[in-house]
Amino acid sequence: MVSSSSPRRVGRGIEGAAWSRVVVLLPMAVSVLVAEAGYRTPFLLALLGYAVWTTGWLWWVRGGSAVPSWHAHLTAAADVGAITVLSLFSGGPSSEVGYAYVLLPFAAIPSYRPRLTAALGGVSALAYLFLLLVPLRPTDIGNLDPARGAPYDILRAFGFAGYLLWFGVVCTVLTSVLAHRGARIATLLKVQEQLVTDVISAEERERAALADALHDSAVQNLMAAKLELSAPTADPELSGRLEPLLAATIGELRQAVFDLHPRVLSDLGVAAALETLCRGSGERGGFRVEFRSDLERRYRLEPMLYSVARELLSNAVRHSGRGSCGWS
Repeated sequence: MVSSSSPRRVGRGIEGAAWSRVVVLLPMAVSVLVAEAGYRTPFLLALLGYAVWTTGWLWWVRGGSAVPSWHAHLTAAADVGAITVLSLFSGGPSSEVGYAYVLLPFAAIPSYRPRLTAALGGVSALAYLFLLLVPLRPTDIGNLDPARGAPYDILRAFGFAGYLLWFGVVCTVLTSVLAHRGARIATLLKVQEQLVTDVISAEERERAALADALHDSAVQNLMAAKLELSAPTADPELSGRLEPLLAATIGELRQAVFDLHPRVLSDLGVAAALETLCRGSGERGGFRVEFRSDLERRYRLEPMLYSVARELLSNAVRHSGRGSCGWS
């Protein structure tokens, strides 16, 4: 009935825990049939208050709002308090509502917080012993073991509290193992992300070096040859045939230089680079590209994003027919 840690958007674990509180209201409501004769009204009021709390919390988490970091402590306190009050009004330590104490450390496992799970196990046992020490009627304790008397009643109650503690320890161990495994997975994912980033960065450096080499040598040499053909001493017939070819080749090389390493990516950011890429890909492929972006700042993974976009649009140019495509 409890779940996770720092402020974040609602996940499946938190929403699942919220649903579990709503479901457990059904068996709790049945316990009104065995509530103390003079305490059925307080029992119903307490159940109604807990129902309002659980449905309100479910509505909150399903709304997609950010969950505060202290929500696990708040929900745990509400759960323990509700179970204790409802048990007190429906038979004390012999109430069926008390079985819900077992669910608390178990439901805390997905939080990946061993201390919280251990605390819930201990608090659940103490809350059950509180029911033993503060019964509303003496028969509340006698109903634990009617055939043997008070010593066995107390022994039975402490036995159940011991089982609660043992179950809390088991759940704490499971929580610790899962938390360690989750941290290990998160570390591996970060390492994988760093490796991918390093590979993309190395590729971008190679592309930049190749683009600079083409721009500083091949393109410049072709431009020099084009200028030679434009000289007054050049053969007009030869110039007329070669100049268009040189101009086309220079244009293709400049486009290749841009595709290899667009300066706009490092100067203006990925949004401007993607817009230019989409426009150029649409012109080469003969289709219209609609580009939408809400990127307002620079990102560390801009080269990776641009590389993925370049590959996707390259496939679109090669395989798609005329028409339009969207990129956002």
